[in-house]
Formats: sequence, structure tokens, C-alpha cells
Amino acid sequence: AHVELMTDADRTTSKENLPDSGRRRPALISVRFEKPDQNTRLGIVFRSVFGELQIKKLMSTSPLVDSPIRRGDRLLRISDNTNVSTWSALQAANYVRAAYGAVSFIFQTPNGDSDIAEATVYRKSLQDKLGITFRNDNGRLQIAAISGAGIMGMHTVLQKGDFVETINSIDVRHLSPQMVVAMVQSLLGPLTIRVKRTDTTEVSVRDLALLSLGAERSNSGFITADELVEMESGFLSGRNYSAIQIRPSLVSVMVNKADRKPIGISLQAMGKMLQVSKISSTGMLAKAPVFPGMLLRSIDNQTCDRWDVEKATREIRFTTGQLLLLFQDPLGD
Repeated sequence: AHVELMTDADRTTSKENLPDSGRRRPALISVRFEKPDQNTRLGIVFRSVFGELQIKKLMSTSPLVDSPIRRGDRLLRISDNTNVSTWSALQAANYVRAAYGAVSFIFQTPNGDSDIAEATVYRKSLQDKLGITFRNDNGRLQIAAISGAGIMGMHTVLQKGDFVETINSIDVRHLSPQMVVAMVQSLLGPLTIRVKRTDTTEVSVRDLALLSLGAERSNSGFITADELVEMESGFLSGRNYSAIQIRPSLVSVMVNKADRKPIGISLQAMGKMLQVSKISSTGMLAKAPVFPGMLLRSIDNQTCDRWDVEKATREIRFTTGQLLLLFQDPLGD
């Protein structure tokens, strides 16, 4: 099933938007567009594929045509709605059609490079502030801070510590922050920043607080599948975790396995990384704050980047006793 967000005139021409030839695509893309009214069409067609919302087509007349999104990209978020995995294509279409003002999307690309991210905003006025502070780190341009008050800071996939590669396809890696700010201040229309993830990309205090609270609740020092973890900003209680707008980027789960039975998690390859594709409602992780779309980063403190699905599944299944899993949420803070 799919729903089209376009006018009849749009149907005569379309841009298939195949992945860029010879250029690595980012794993995550954020796009922010300002809809002046409800009559503005975005020229995007969604379809539902095995419970996921994907882009079926992006029209050549779409205002998003200059963004990095392409056919086949999976929709993870629309503005404040992080539960779009439960939506139908019709629900997504109706939400986008009814929205006006700032509308933001986060997409995940098939087989994208997890070390790269891109964010696009549409700058209508020279008075619009990006909300990003740059700095020079040993000769390379780096994001020093991101403010949610700026147009690039809302629901973005960019993070503090990212190295900036290009702005609107212009290589800015070795430009000074002053030169980049002067360049950006003169740009109107679509503005796309491409970054490379680094080991210095910041882990937020909220992540550490979550792990600390888990340590207070259990002797293991980690959140177990049976525990409820309370935070000042809200609560985590079983699947209610998805209702929180601010989600931690890292979640550790300790599972006590008495035998070699599966724990009820299905994985799939996403570029060089492993992604959770399904959580069984009757499995050992059914009440844990782990959800489809999360990345599995380590098993018993062994990094599983570049592992294939079979190896990770075998490692999880044949481990008995305590099993420690570390997940990363692409939508987490």
C-alpha cells in the first residue's frame, strides 16, 4: 500500500532518485522544511514494506528534491513523532498534508555508511540562524555545539564532535570556522551539511545518568530486562519507553540466560553494522527499552561492528549465564 502526496500535474514527471553513483550514502539523513500552509505539497510518495514506511517516489517538482533523500529510504521520524513504525502510509500522508510551519524528517538509508550523516534545512531568510557552532580541531572543521533554537538544531542527525566534510557539496574540511560561517550566512534555500562521525562524538550526560540509575537498581550495574528505570525527565516502563520524546542514545541490557534458547531478537545488516529488525513480544527483551531500528554495538563487551548476522545470532544464542548487550538508538540524544 502507498499514499501519494502530490498534485495531478506532478504525476507526469518524476525523479527516481537512485543512490548517488560512486559516493557513499550516509546511514542517517535529517530534512527540515518550512511549509507555509497546508496546501503546499511535498511531492513525496510513501509505501509500507513489511511494516516499515519507505519513500516510493520523490517527484521532480518536490521542494525536497535537492535534499539527500532517495527512493527506498526508511522513515524513522516526522517532527516530534518517533513512533512512525506503527503508522500506515495513509497516516503519514495525512500528517504531512495537515502540517504547516516547520516539518522535519529523519530517514535511514539502505546499506548506508554509519560513519556518515547528512542534514538538510531550507533557509528562507538571511536572519535564520543555523544553531551550530564550529571549531578548528587540529586543522579540521568540527561541530563544537548545536542549539535547538536554530533551524539546523531541531530534530537533526548532526551531533557535537562530528567533523564537517561538505556544505552543499563544497569541501570545507580544512576551512576555518570564520570562513565557513561567512559562507553559510550568505546562503539561501536548501543547505546540506555532510559530516563524518568520530570517536569524539559526544555521549550525552543523559546516557550516563541512565546507566547510573540502572546501577543503583541492580548489582550488575546495568539495566536488566525486568527493571523499571525512573528519570527526572520522565519514566521508562516496559514498552512505554517509546512515549518519551527524549531518548538516550545508548542502552545496556543484561540478560540472565539459563539455557541456549533465543532471547527473542532478530537482527539485520545495515552497512557495516547490525540493526534490530524485530523484538518478540514473548521474548526476554519484550519489556526492555530496545526497539526495532536500534543498532547492536557490542555483545559481552565485544564490539560487533562488521560482524555478520549469523555470527551475532550464534554468539547471543549459545551464551549461557549473564549476557550483556549494548544498543545505540539513532534517534537518541
